[in-house]
Amino acid sequence: MDLDDMAHALGVRVINETPAGERWGSYCHRTRTIRIHPEVAPLQRRYVLAHELGHHYYGHTGCDPRWEWEADVYAATILIRRADWKQATRIHDRVEAVAVELSVLPKVVRIYHSHLEGTP
Repeated sequence: MDLDDMAHALGVRVINETPAGERWGSYCHRTRTIRIHPEVAPLQRRYVLAHELGHHYYGHTGCDPRWEWEADVYAATILIRRADWKQATRIHDRVEAVAVELSVLPKVVRIYHSHLEGTP
């Protein structure tokens, strides 16, 4: 799934520009704009875009730890397909190896696993 196409289809503008603060990305609900730091690596960019699309999906308008978790789970569930997860975790027992198999950051593997377990 191409996340830039997804954003476009949702009417969300994606800008490669340094967000405020020391963040990889940000979402502004009022302008429907995602800013992604231009120096993030491709896997980071994919995660950041998915995460910020999560903020859009839920209509988040600020920064709250619960909202960050919701956006993280949204990102993990669109970046990892359930069948691919089952296959990768049958083959590998280390987070890093599963991440490589699924072409995601280790952080995304941890989030997905926590979500499946029902724990933030």
